[in-house]
Amino acid sequence: MNSITQDAEFFHLLGHPLRIALLQYLASVPQATATECAPVVGASPSTCSWHLRMLAKGGFVESVIAGDGRVRPWRYTGPQQIQLSNEGPASMLQDAILQQDRQVVERFLQRKNQYAPEWRASATFVQSVLRINPDQLRDLQKDIQAVLEKYRSLATEMISPPAERVYTTFYAVPWFH
Repeated sequence: MNSITQDAEFFHLLGHPLRIALLQYLASVPQATATECAPVVGASPSTCSWHLRMLAKGGFVESVIAGDGRVRPWRYTGPQQIQLSNEGPASMLQDAILQQDRQVVERFLQRKNQYAPEWRASATFVQSVLRINPDQLRDLQKDIQAVLEKYRSLATEMISPPAERVYTTFYAVPWFH
């Protein structure tokens, strides 16, 4: 896995919801072509191809050599998790991530009847208001990261019944009246 620094180029490359969607998809599959990515991220194959080439320049994805040379699969090479500061250029990336989150949830809600009943029943929206201090919030974040890592590591194992990709998001911000 490449070491990727959070500099101006990093934020410029990731400050687009489509690029975030492409990275999220490629991080969940062994490899995919721009054509395979297109219906998942809601863009044309040519648009996906252009954005994938941009992400490759930043070290987030790499082209995989295909047997026939006619298709160009891509593989994710970026970090498994990106944690952002709440200051400086990170806010641009946070906006793009929030936009992507909203699109994923809206697509699920529009298409939820197309999912099997067990997936519809398992999908969840959780909202809580907690009274905690900053140290407790950091502990909560570490606990959630540990749980996510447990399930991320399961992705490499054979799971029965077969697993689907699941989009997860967690926000914890101070809420002032």
